[in-house]
Amino acid sequence: MKKAVIIILGLVFLGFISFSLTAAQSQGEKGCAKTCPVKTCPMQQKAAEEAAKAKCHPEGAEHNCDYKGKCEHITLSLKGVNDKDAEAKITKALTDKKGVVKIHSVSAESGTAVFCYDPDIVKAEDLAKLVTDAGFEAAVEPGSIKSCQSKK
Repeated sequence: MKKAVIIILGLVFLGFISFSLTAAQSQGEKGCAKTCPVKTCPMQQKAAEEAAKAKCHPEGAEHNCDYKGKCEHITLSLKGVNDKDAEAKITKALTDKKGVVKIHSVSAESGTAVFCYDPDIVKAEDLAKLVTDAGFEAAVEPGSIKSCQSKK
């Protein structure tokens, strides 16, 4: 009986070690972004932001929205956007605003709105206020405003 208990404890211990090593390897490869259950986890937020940025504006790629005037590309950080209805409400508010040229994405998952606008018609701060007036917290992400290549 003692031998059976010792063997079972040994197998449980080996299983635990094996599981721990596998989890550590996957965490080392992916960070905690895939496994972390906490939605406010900094690594998860960073991974989502990088994914959104890569999707809309790949690193090193020139941004071109085909607008024939002055154009800037901007990212707003959003809070309180939890579902598709909220995304649609923000998209509609931006689409209806004169000076918004093209909306690339509004994402509850990444907590961002990425779009192009004409700074001669509307200011970035006014666009953030527009989203705030729609019922969500919005702020211009520092360093996110970049000039678009326009076709004049």
